[in-house]
Amino acid sequence: MIEREKLTMLKALIGETSLSDDALLVYLAIAGDEVLRRCYPYAADTQQYEVPERYDTIQIRLARNEYYKRGAEGQSSMSDNGVSRVYESDDVLLRRIVPYAHVPGVVADETT
Repeated sequence: MIEREKLTMLKALIGETSLSDDALLVYLAIAGDEVLRRCYPYAADTQQYEVPERYDTIQIRLARNEYYKRGAEGQSSMSDNGVSRVYESDDVLLRRIVPYAHVPGVVADETT
């Protein structure tokens, strides 16, 4: 899925927003980095990789979660004027990602 398609899905999930497309793309990039660090835990640099297609929806949901936590960074819950919120941990989504591994010296792609 290309970034514009991911952006369209993210906008559909969060609804009306005053944020620009560029700002939402930043959320997608940060979420993509989280996915890649989970996919390739031993890679020194994950910039050479793209988010595997099967994890696109996880990337979008992570971006949505970060958008909803704006202003409440670092909090797992909050209460204000009688309204209580509890935020879902991103670990619930990240546990669905299976890390890639390979035998040193053997060239393989993610399908093998």
